[in-house]
Order: sequence, then structure tokens, then C-alpha cells
Amino acid sequence: MGDAAPPATPNVYRSLDSKQILKPKSPGDYLRESLDAIGKPQLVIAHYNFTEGLLAAYQSVSGKRILLRAQWRANGTVDPEVAHRNSVTGEIELLMGRTKQLDPRTGKRAKVFEVAGMDFMSHLDNARRKKHSIDERTMKEFVEGDAGRAFAEAMPALYAALEPFEADSKLVELQAPFGGVLTALQLTTGAIAGFAHSEAILGKDRTNSLRDNCRGECQYRGRHFTVQNSGLFDVLGKSSEVLGKKSLERGSGPTPASRSLLQTLKDVRKNGDGVCTLPGGCFGGCGPGCFTPGDIYTPECYGHDMCVCKWGAAACVVTIPADCSDCNTLLEAIWSFLSELFRLLFEYDDSEEQPGTQWW
Repeated sequence: MGDAAPPATPNVYRSLDSKQILKPKSPGDYLRESLDAIGKPQLVIAHYNFTEGLLAAYQSVSGKRILLRAQWRANGTVDPEVAHRNSVTGEIELLMGRTKQLDPRTGKRAKVFEVAGMDFMSHLDNARRKKHSIDERTMKEFVEGDAGRAFAEAMPALYAALEPFEADSKLVELQAPFGGVLTALQLTTGAIAGFAHSEAILGKDRTNSLRDNCRGECQYRGRHFTVQNSGLFDVLGKSSEVLGKKSLERGSGPTPASRSLLQTLKDVRKNGDGVCTLPGGCFGGCGPGCFTPGDIYTPECYGHDMCVCKWGAAACVVTIPADCSDCNTLLEAIWSFLSELFRLLFEYDDSEEQPGTQWW
């Protein structure tokens, strides 16, 4: 985060000050400390940069605390992890992250991303195929529990609080896996959290600016996320703004020199009548507008963009209109996005990592 001070907000802190709320060398201390007043949510950011990655902590309204860490890997991918303190054992455990288990076929670390001890991509794949499985109940219990609710509260607060420090949009790739997981969890479990505590975390002025960005289309909108009118936290949905006259080819997006020009373009509404006459730019990019974390373009993200252009976001969440043959749901799009993110992560050379090392 450099030397810049954070926005003057009630409950967003940097730990690199005299208080040392979150110590980068021993972040687990934050989970072991006595809680602040219950009902007072708190976001703490230790660092957010290209060297150290992202380290943050969140205390929910219930008092539950979690740690969020995302580090760059040698191949340029991001390794995201969320940890908490188990209220029964008193031990700090991973809530989300690449499994530490070995694949018996290869003897190497399994290529599985776990949430609440479950294979998350298997859960998501079953959901998009409408295939019921035993992990549905486990995931729902997680998102409705203290840790899951804390994670859902933390994401919009984290995305919004980090925006002032995003001099380079590539930094946003550090939180993109977390945001993608929350969008997918809410879609598959139906546990939609919204952003009820926005003012308590961000302050009134910042909250109002996020609301004003919606222009009636949503509840809140930041540069890289939207809280839809349903309360869904959405990291893929494009707004109705045309972000440049780009071609529909993969990889098209705004250059740094063009960003100021793009901000002046007029707002153009999507048709909402089964026709997409003004698609705008960056179709197929898995992200809001022309920002695509990891530069990921998939057929499913293209199909979701087409569905939104034709019918609007509300019609394309977990189902699509019957006559939209070239459309995909938001659920299918987020599955394709996370599949590619984790595929790239799993290509990382495990020989550079010391198994069993605990970072907290």
C-alpha cells in the first residue's frame, strides 16, 4: 500500500502504524486477541502490493474474525487463503485454500481448492450441472455459520477499501479469487448477504458514492464489483456502460492511455428484449467492464455477457431465457472463471514451497 494513508473511515485500519493491529510476521495474533465490542465490524489491511501480496483481517458484526492472504507465485498466479480460529479446538485452521493433502496417484500435492474442507470446484461443477451431492449441505452450513458470514461481510468491504490503492489494476488480481468464491457460494447456496454494514465499515460518504455509481441498476458498485439489487455480490457482471468500441476478439480491453477517454463515454442501456444491438467492448472477458483479472476469457463468460446484453443481468443468474441459445448463466461464467484461475495456480512448481509451513 506504499506510504499512502487510508481513507478517513470509522473501521478500516492499516496495521503498519503505531497500533500494529495486524502484524505481518504473526497475523494469527489478531485471531487470538480479545474481541472488540460485538456489533462493531472492522477491516484491517496489513499490506497490498506486488512484493508481499495481500494480507488483511476482518471482524464481523458477530465478532468472528478471519484472516485473508493472497500471495504471488513464481508463474505470476495468485495463491489465496482464508484462515480462522476454531472456536472448539482453539486452533487456527484454513477455511479456504489449496489442499495440503497429497494425490495418492502422483505423491504430489493434490490439485484441489478446498472451502470448509470440501472440494470447491467439484461442488460448483455439480451445481452448474444441477446435480445434487452431499456437499450441498456442508457448503450451506458453512455460509450460514459465523465464518461464512464473516467472509461474506468482508468481501465488499475489502474490495471497496482497496480501491484507493489500485494505481495498477493488476493488483486487483490479489482479491479476485476471494470475490469469485463468494459469488459462486452465494449462487450455489442461495445465501445472499448484501452489504448491510457498509456505513459502519466505510463511512457514509464512501457508501453513498458506491450507491450513486449504480444509477438505479444495483445497490452498490465499485470499480471491480457490484452488489446487485438481490444482494448478490457479483465480480463478473458488466454494467450498462459501453467501455469502448472494442472488437469481440479475445483479449481486447482498454489501454492505460485510453482509460480517461473511456470514462467520458455515454451510458447506453442494454436492450432487455432479446436483441443485443450495442454490445460494447470486451465480450467474453471474465470481469466487470473491460477489467479481466488474470486476462481470462472463456466461452461461458462470453455467453453470459450476451445474455445480459439481450435480457439484463437479472434474467441470467442461474437460468437463461428459453430462446437464448447463445447465452450462459452467471453460475456457468463464474465456474469457468474460477476453473481457469485455479488451473493456472496448480501449474505452480510445488518444489518452491515448504509443505506444512504455517504462515500465521
